[in-house]
Amino acid sequence: MLKKVYIGLFIVIAGIFLFYMWAMIGFGGGRSMEGEIHYIPNGFTGYINIVFDQKDGLKKEYLRGKRLYRIPKSGDIEDTIFRKYRLDKGSLQ
Repeated sequence: MLKKVYIGLFIVIAGIFLFYMWAMIGFGGGRSMEGEIHYIPNGFTGYINIVFDQKDGLKKEYLRGKRLYRIPKSGDIEDTIFRKYRLDKGSLQ
């Protein structure tokens, strides 16, 4: 009797684990955005704004396999890349 309880418990836990793995892979948990490099002018102070999915944005530029952004003194960049996932605010330390 106790053996059947352990087998049932194992099946439930394995099912939960498999469902979790399926959900992570199927709904984007296994996907990641490409890496980014930001060149910021010396002495720059203020905010940096990168606006994605713009028709007349920057051409794609890569360095060591990562997306390169050369931040102008204004701090504002428009990019042609569409981002499904967004980070509204970030910080650089």
